[in-house]
Amino acid sequence: MEEKNLHVRIVPMTADHLDEVAELERICFSTPWSRNMLAEELDNYLSAFLVALDDNDKVAGYAGLQAVLDEGYITNVAVRPDCRKQGVAGKLLQVFLDFAQANHLAFLTLEVRASNYPAIALYGSRGFRGVGRRKNYYEHPREDAIIMTMLVDASSPWTQQLVSMELRIPSVEQLRTIYDRDLKEAFPTAELKPLRNIEKSWAEGWYKPYCLFDGDNIVGEAFLWLGHPGWALLDYLCVSSIRRNGGVGASILEKLREREADTVIFGESEAPEDAPDPEMARRRLGFYARCGLRTAGYDTEMFGVHYKTLYLAGGPVDDAALMEEHRFVYENTFSADKYHKYVRIPIDPKAAPGPKVPWQQ
Repeated sequence: MEEKNLHVRIVPMTADHLDEVAELERICFSTPWSRNMLAEELDNYLSAFLVALDDNDKVAGYAGLQAVLDEGYITNVAVRPDCRKQGVAGKLLQVFLDFAQANHLAFLTLEVRASNYPAIALYGSRGFRGVGRRKNYYEHPREDAIIMTMLVDASSPWTQQLVSMELRIPSVEQLRTIYDRDLKEAFPTAELKPLRNIEKSWAEGWYKPYCLFDGDNIVGEAFLWLGHPGWALLDYLCVSSIRRNGGVGASILEKLREREADTVIFGESEAPEDAPDPEMARRRLGFYARCGLRTAGYDTEMFGVHYKTLYLAGGPVDDAALMEEHRFVYENTFSADKYHKYVRIPIDPKAAPGPKVPWQQ
């Protein structure tokens, strides 16, 4: 139990606090956020970062929240070692709880190391409950994450609207419309299959272009590239530009999990260490992790791009089985020459990267 005896002021984080907060990150976490990453959050309208200042106006702790419509994701909570067990984390957390209730958020959620018993106890005392586990989520040392969530207002209008949306297969004309409207806007030309290839694979039974309908309007897409029965590659996940940052992507994945309950859905997400925008790649991986996707034990390389392998399933999937099905999807589509030239499953970390070429080359 924390002894609440340290007087602190909770204020929004500003540029003046960045050096101290970045140092706190280095002290508290094995994979800390950099000063630049923290600075970017000051300009992110979806984020709210707080600092707890002691009587000397030094940062005793800080916490971060990303609010997407009525969903709240607590991204960071850290307290200076000499200020721990004195109520600092609880006071920071309480501000977020008050904010969530005042703004009718549907829920707050976070991840915590499975061995961090004091933090788990603190979150539990504030109404958070363990709802899942992300295997090997943390590194240095590798450890599972416990997902803890607190429902605030499950009856909020936006949550109800997301629940009412329907995931289904579009008509050919609807597919052509969203290909031009959404996929061309969201994906580089080099990563985008020609529409004729998608339509051909669909007609042959190797493709399912799911769309999320809000009434008659399509607000997002999840295209599955089919393998053997019970296996599918998540080829594209896309949200219409006017509906982004509203929980639509997470809703698509949840409905996809329900619709394809007997299917292992796997996919690729760019590896941060080789990505042009490492932070964006990390955030994308974080999004998939929050949505329940697991990270496989092997990486891939497609057309010169290094990817992490992810999958959505009811439980752990053997890497060897996953790799075999992963290869099958590409081998079943590409010529042997094209496959061996551009596809590496798994990636060979000792080999030089392959040529970066457009998908359709």
